[in-house]
Amino acid sequence: MGYIILIIVVAVVVGPIMWMMPSPKQRREIDFRQHALTHGFQIKVCDLPQTHRQQVRKEQPVKGVSYSLPIIRSRPSVKGVIYRVLRHDENYEWVGNLPKTLELVFIDSFKTLPKSVFSIEYNGAFVACYWTERGSHKDIDTIKIVLDVLRDAIKKNKEG
Repeated sequence: MGYIILIIVVAVVVGPIMWMMPSPKQRREIDFRQHALTHGFQIKVCDLPQTHRQQVRKEQPVKGVSYSLPIIRSRPSVKGVIYRVLRHDENYEWVGNLPKTLELVFIDSFKTLPKSVFSIEYNGAFVACYWTERGSHKDIDTIKIVLDVLRDAIKKNKEG
């Protein structure tokens, strides 16, 4: 009888502690985001941008994460998306009037990004990619390189 009471007491004490421990998925997300923060990313959990088709069909948005790199430190004069490219099956959907010089950069960027990246965008203050965080640290490194290239191309396009 004493053993049963002891087991119940231990279960009552240890149970809530184990319940508060992060799951393996949460540990992986923490590890990913800490690695991304070392690269200077701003991270935001959000709904992934939807294609026009998904919006018309009123599909439920998929939860994902935005990794963004700032372009300017001050607030932009334009609010909202200036350029966005969404990947849907190997096709691309454009939002905004992207200059031809940048269009090729955006397309080449998508070719090197992991398949879990759904969209890349520029909104005046930052360049960002929207993805589901499926992959490895190498994918985060690739995203950093690609967004740096995009950021530089956008700066050059503004200057030129």
